[in-house]
Amino acid sequence: MRFGSIIFFVMAFSSLSYGNDKSYPPKSWWDAPQSIEEIEKQNEAWAIKQIEKYKNATFKCVDSEIKTIRGRPFKFDCNSFKGEENPIIESIGAIESMRLSKAKGWAELKSLYKAGDEVRSYAAPPLSGGIGYILVRNGNVIHVYETANQ
Repeated sequence: MRFGSIIFFVMAFSSLSYGNDKSYPPKSWWDAPQSIEEIEKQNEAWAIKQIEKYKNATFKCVDSEIKTIRGRPFKFDCNSFKGEENPIIESIGAIESMRLSKAKGWAELKSLYKAGDEVRSYAAPPLSGGIGYILVRNGNVIHVYETANQ
């Protein structure tokens, strides 16, 4: 019984002391500090470039016939989709939704920003974490806004 209660208190104490730790992206993932204006300008330029790329893209549709598992032919008519299902239009909509100017998390980071703070972008190694922005004040992480997860 005594051993069980000791284990209980050790577990309870360890959760109190370690459970409140926030895990921030390691400094090795951080880029150089940038101003909010620079980040927003770069993001807007990226969005415009991507949208123009998709607007100028052509969607070549080829009808195809494939066979089902049972060997029956299944014809896919590529012109049967509705205009709003057009993959190019969907891609432009996705890019529009990724603009920082429309993101609540970015607005929150900006509202916490004070003169002298640093805003840094970060990116995890491929397939191992997130991508986003960190607000740093006096060397301490104040806020993390993750824009995507790899």
